[in-house]
Amino acid sequence: MFGAMLGGGKKGDGQGGEAALAAALAKDPRVQQMGKNYANDALKNAMKTPREGGSFLFCIPLQVGPASPYARNVRHWMHAILIVQASVCLVRLFYLQDFLGGFWMLALCGLGWYAWSQDMNITYICIWGLCCFVNGVFDILGLILPLIFDVLTLQLLEILLRCLAPISELLGFAFAWHLYVDYYSHGGGAQDEMASYLGKLPDPMAGLVDQVDPEEVTSLMKQAQKQGSMFRQGIDTEKVNKDFDAASKVVGQGVTQGVAAAGAGLQGF
Repeated sequence: MFGAMLGGGKKGDGQGGEAALAAALAKDPRVQQMGKNYANDALKNAMKTPREGGSFLFCIPLQVGPASPYARNVRHWMHAILIVQASVCLVRLFYLQDFLGGFWMLALCGLGWYAWSQDMNITYICIWGLCCFVNGVFDILGLILPLIFDVLTLQLLEILLRCLAPISELLGFAFAWHLYVDYYSHGGGAQDEMASYLGKLPDPMAGLVDQVDPEEVTSLMKQAQKQGSMFRQGIDTEKVNKDFDAASKVVGQGVTQGVAAAGAGLQGF
């Protein structure tokens, strides 16, 4: 049958025979069964390695399947950051009347809430963190002139509120970066080539996220006390005392000389 179809194709341009052969193969039950077996094998292999897929959009991992246990354990951290960002967004819209920046931040908060609601999907969290970084950079650049004006007019509340926007955005970026590094260190991307490079990069929020619960005031106060004690330990108290004694001696000598000069002036008068 195939030979007859190929022979008929020779009379034309050759395309008719190829089309007829393809149609005949498509109707062949054995070929159809082979195609089904191939599709089933590909699906099974994909299910065995759910998060070892590639990446897209500047090495943002494409997560397939549930989030890692660690990402689920730190959901409260992202929840707290999103509450801070939403509060700052309302301040920008209704108090500072920064409508352009406020609407951009509103979209940023919406993206973050969506990532949080999707069971801490690392793909959406990375996109949210990247947007936080870009928006934070633009907010810092746009903050320079208004901040100078507020300093000249001594509007301290305006200065504080304007600084909260980039701080909250960069905090979101740092948290997303922390989950990104964890994904390639202990999650689905641990076997990826990027894991060795990311392990050498700094992770500023690694210790903070693991030791502090942002929804508990007690843990925040303990962490603040710990940081304060570490700061005091880093100060060379002996050197500070020596400098203080030297300054006291200089001040004492100055006072003595001043009193002596005043006494001499009174005697001359």
